[in-house]
Amino acid sequence: MQIEQVIRQHAKDPVAKSIKPVASALVSRSLLVATDPNAPPGKLRLRTALDNQGNVWAYAYTSAAELSKAFPTGASYAELTFPVFFGIIEASPQFRGIYLNSASDSLYPIPREVFPAVKTLLPGSN
Repeated sequence: MQIEQVIRQHAKDPVAKSIKPVASALVSRSLLVATDPNAPPGKLRLRTALDNQGNVWAYAYTSAAELSKAFPTGASYAELTFPVFFGIIEASPQFRGIYLNSASDSLYPIPREVFPAVKTLLPGSN
């Protein structure tokens, strides 16, 4: 099952309930992460956005089709495995969390409160 289908299947569930099946589907996947094209060479600068409370969220997309919904004219991006991307965001307290597929019906938030549950599913966590 594609990750977008898993997200849609759990769309009405609270994140605390849906995080395990969604994160389980993500663990072995790569994500497309929109990046700042003006970042210095060799530096990865993520495109982020603020929510209505001023919190910073990192955005990632599960496919090129999902990325193009958010950036119809194109965007620079990096392809990172979910565990690597999650590790970057988890290590940086400035981030409130991760939003997957921000311009789609498969939108899914991963707020910092559920990071401990996600970490239990990552390789090497046992």
